[in-house]
Amino acid sequence: MGNSIKIDEQINAEKLWSEFVAGDMTSFRKIYKLSYQTLYNFGIRHLSHEQTEDCIQNLFLYLLHHRNSTQQPNDLKSYLFVSFRNRIFRFLKKNKVHVELQNDEIVYPEPEEDHTESLLLGLKRLLKRLSPREYQVVDMKYYQEYKNNEISAILGIDNQTVRNTLSNAIKKMKKK
Repeated sequence: MGNSIKIDEQINAEKLWSEFVAGDMTSFRKIYKLSYQTLYNFGIRHLSHEQTEDCIQNLFLYLLHHRNSTQQPNDLKSYLFVSFRNRIFRFLKKNKVHVELQNDEIVYPEPEEDHTESLLLGLKRLLKRLSPREYQVVDMKYYQEYKNNEISAILGIDNQTVRNTLSNAIKKMKKK
Protein backbone atom coordinates (compact mmCIF):
# COMPACT_ATOMS: atom_id res chain seq x y z
CA MET A 1 0.00 0.00 0.00
CA GLY A 2 2.90 2.40 0.74
CA ASN A 3 4.19 1.96 -2.81
CA SER A 4 0.81 2.84 -4.33
CA ILE A 5 0.80 6.15 -2.43
CA LYS A 6 4.27 6.95 -3.76
CA ILE A 7 3.20 5.98 -7.29
CA ASP A 8 0.06 8.14 -6.98
CA GLU A 9 2.17 11.09 -5.77
CA GLN A 10 4.58 10.59 -8.69
CA ILE A 11 1.74 10.41 -11.25
CA ASN A 12 0.17 13.53 -9.73
CA ALA A 13 3.53 15.37 -9.88
CA GLU A 14 4.04 14.32 -13.51
CA LYS A 15 0.52 15.49 -14.36
CA LEU A 16 1.04 18.84 -12.61
CA TRP A 17 4.34 19.35 -14.44
CA SER A 18 2.84 18.47 -17.84
CA GLU A 19 -0.07 20.83 -17.25
CA PHE A 20 2.33 23.57 -16.12
CA VAL A 21 4.49 23.16 -19.23
CA ALA A 22 1.31 23.40 -21.32
CA GLY A 23 0.64 26.79 -19.72
CA ASP A 24 -1.76 25.93 -16.87
CA MET A 25 -1.01 28.47 -14.16
CA THR A 26 -3.18 26.63 -11.63
CA SER A 27 -0.77 23.69 -11.84
CA PHE A 28 2.15 26.08 -11.45
CA ARG A 29 0.59 27.50 -8.28
CA LYS A 30 0.00 23.96 -6.94
CA ILE A 31 3.64 23.01 -7.55
CA TYR A 32 4.68 26.18 -5.73
CA LYS A 33 2.36 25.58 -2.77
CA LEU A 34 3.31 21.91 -2.45
CA SER A 35 7.05 22.58 -2.43
CA TYR A 36 7.29 25.97 -0.73
CA GLN A 37 7.55 24.84 2.90
CA THR A 38 10.21 22.19 2.24
CA LEU A 39 12.31 24.66 0.25
CA TYR A 40 11.84 27.38 2.85
CA ASN A 41 12.82 25.06 5.72
CA PHE A 42 16.04 24.19 3.92
CA GLY A 43 16.82 27.74 2.83
CA ILE A 44 16.27 29.39 6.19
CA ARG A 45 19.14 27.38 7.66
CA HIS A 46 21.53 28.97 5.16
CA LEU A 47 20.01 32.40 4.49
CA SER A 48 17.87 35.07 6.12
CA HIS A 49 14.10 35.03 5.69
CA GLU A 50 14.23 37.63 2.90
CA GLN A 51 17.09 35.91 1.09
CA THR A 52 15.30 32.55 1.30
CA GLU A 53 12.11 34.08 -0.08
CA ASP A 54 14.11 35.71 -2.91
CA CYS A 55 15.78 32.42 -3.85
CA ILE A 56 12.44 30.59 -3.89
CA GLN A 57 10.89 33.33 -6.02
CA ASN A 58 13.86 33.31 -8.39
CA LEU A 59 13.64 29.54 -8.78
CA PHE A 60 9.97 29.67 -9.69
CA LEU A 61 10.44 32.65 -12.00
CA TYR A 62 13.17 30.69 -13.76
CA LEU A 63 10.86 27.69 -14.09
CA LEU A 64 8.09 29.89 -15.43
CA HIS A 65 10.31 31.53 -18.04
CA HIS A 66 11.99 28.27 -19.10
CA ARG A 67 9.06 25.85 -18.85
CA ASN A 68 9.20 25.07 -22.57
CA SER A 69 12.89 24.21 -22.51
CA THR A 70 13.01 22.06 -19.37
CA GLN A 71 12.62 18.30 -19.48
CA GLN A 72 10.04 16.39 -17.45
CA PRO A 73 11.94 15.62 -14.22
CA ASN A 74 12.03 12.01 -13.03
CA ASP A 75 11.20 13.14 -9.50
CA LEU A 76 9.77 16.65 -9.21
CA LYS A 77 10.47 16.96 -5.46
CA SER A 78 14.12 16.03 -5.93
CA TYR A 79 14.46 18.28 -8.98
CA LEU A 80 13.13 21.30 -7.10
CA PHE A 81 15.27 20.58 -4.03
CA VAL A 82 18.51 20.22 -6.03
CA SER A 83 17.71 23.31 -8.12
CA PHE A 84 17.00 25.32 -4.98
CA ARG A 85 20.14 24.12 -3.22
CA ASN A 86 22.18 25.18 -6.26
CA ARG A 87 20.50 28.61 -6.22
CA ILE A 88 21.45 29.05 -2.57
CA PHE A 89 25.04 28.10 -3.33
CA ARG A 90 25.22 30.58 -6.23
CA PHE A 91 23.62 33.29 -4.06
CA LEU A 92 26.17 32.76 -1.28
CA LYS A 93 29.04 32.71 -3.75
CA LYS A 94 27.79 35.87 -5.48
CA ASN A 95 27.54 37.64 -2.12
CA LYS A 96 31.02 36.48 -1.21
CA VAL A 97 29.99 34.35 1.74
CA HIS A 98 32.83 31.87 2.09
CA VAL A 99 31.33 28.45 1.47
CA GLU A 100 32.41 25.28 -0.23
CA LEU A 101 30.48 22.56 -1.96
CA GLN A 102 31.68 19.20 -0.66
CA ASN A 103 29.88 16.02 -1.65
CA ASP A 104 26.97 18.14 -2.91
CA GLU A 105 26.57 19.82 0.50
CA ILE A 106 27.06 23.50 1.30
CA VAL A 107 29.82 23.72 3.93
CA TYR A 108 30.52 26.88 5.95
CA PRO A 109 33.70 27.64 7.83
CA GLU A 110 33.57 26.75 11.52
CA PRO A 111 31.62 29.43 13.41
CA GLU A 112 33.20 31.24 16.31
CA GLU A 113 32.31 29.80 19.69
CA ASP A 114 29.22 31.24 21.31
CA HIS A 115 29.42 31.17 25.09
CA THR A 116 25.66 30.70 25.47
CA GLU A 117 25.00 27.06 26.25
CA SER A 118 21.62 25.75 25.25
CA LEU A 119 20.23 22.54 23.97
CA LEU A 120 19.84 23.93 20.47
CA LEU A 121 23.39 25.22 20.29
CA GLY A 122 24.67 21.92 21.63
CA LEU A 123 22.78 20.08 18.92
CA LYS A 124 24.12 22.40 16.25
CA ARG A 125 27.65 21.77 17.47
CA LEU A 126 27.10 18.03 17.33
CA LEU A 127 25.76 18.31 13.80
CA LYS A 128 28.80 20.35 12.75
CA ARG A 129 31.06 17.51 13.92
CA LEU A 130 29.49 15.09 11.48
CA SER A 131 31.11 14.51 8.13
CA PRO A 132 29.56 16.51 5.28
CA ARG A 133 27.78 13.37 4.00
CA GLU A 134 26.45 12.43 7.45
CA TYR A 135 25.25 15.99 8.01
CA GLN A 136 23.55 16.04 4.63
CA VAL A 137 21.73 12.75 5.21
CA VAL A 138 20.65 13.73 8.75
CA ASP A 139 19.49 17.10 7.45
CA MET A 140 17.47 15.56 4.64
CA LYS A 141 15.97 12.88 6.90
CA TYR A 142 15.06 14.87 9.99
CA TYR A 143 14.81 18.48 8.86
CA GLN A 144 13.59 18.12 5.28
CA GLU A 145 11.56 15.00 6.12
CA TYR A 146 12.70 12.98 3.12
CA LYS A 147 12.26 9.22 3.23
CA ASN A 148 15.34 7.02 2.96
CA ASN A 149 14.53 5.99 -0.62
CA GLU A 150 14.14 9.66 -1.61
CA ILE A 151 17.49 10.53 -0.04
CA SER A 152 19.00 7.59 -1.88
CA ALA A 153 17.62 8.85 -5.21
CA ILE A 154 18.67 12.47 -4.67
CA LEU A 155 22.21 11.64 -3.57
CA GLY A 156 22.69 8.73 -5.95
CA ILE A 157 23.63 6.28 -3.20
CA ASP A 158 22.20 2.93 -2.12
CA ASN A 159 19.31 2.82 0.32
CA GLN A 160 21.49 0.72 2.66
CA THR A 161 24.17 3.42 2.55
CA VAL A 162 21.56 5.95 3.68
CA ARG A 163 20.57 3.72 6.62
CA ASN A 164 24.22 3.10 7.56
CA THR A 165 25.07 6.80 7.34
CA LEU A 166 22.12 7.73 9.57
CA SER A 167 23.05 5.04 12.08
CA ASN A 168 26.70 6.14 12.20
CA ALA A 169 25.75 9.80 12.56
CA ILE A 170 23.39 9.08 15.46
CA LYS A 171 26.03 6.92 17.18
CA LYS A 172 28.59 9.74 16.83
CA MET A 173 26.18 12.27 18.27
CA LYS A 174 25.26 10.03 21.20
CA LYS A 175 28.93 9.40 21.96
CA LYS A 176 29.70 13.12 22.19
